[in-house]
Amino acid sequence: MPTPPTPAQMRLNNIKTSATTVLDTLELLANASNLPFLKPITLTARSLLNLVQSVNKNKCAEMMEQVYEVLHGIIKLHVQSDTGHLSPSSLKHIAEFTE
Repeated sequence: MPTPPTPAQMRLNNIKTSATTVLDTLELLANASNLPFLKPITLTARSLLNLVQSVNKNKCAEMMEQVYEVLHGIIKLHVQSDTGHLSPSSLKHIAEFTE
């Protein structure tokens, strides 16, 4: 009989499920638009998601939750933008955030 998952494993599984859905949505947006940064973000996040099982579970869960929040924010910014392009002010805030 398999051992039941630990709380950290359950947390990671929940994050992985949620992040996969967000990444699928982001990939659809990347394919539907000509925004050059969406595809690399999607590929990088998918790579991080695949590495989840090989590192410290608690630290990884925290990192993946942060990645999930950033990806969700990117989708929200894109959807709220009328033109699919962000204003210079929004881009400045994103650049400041990444620093």
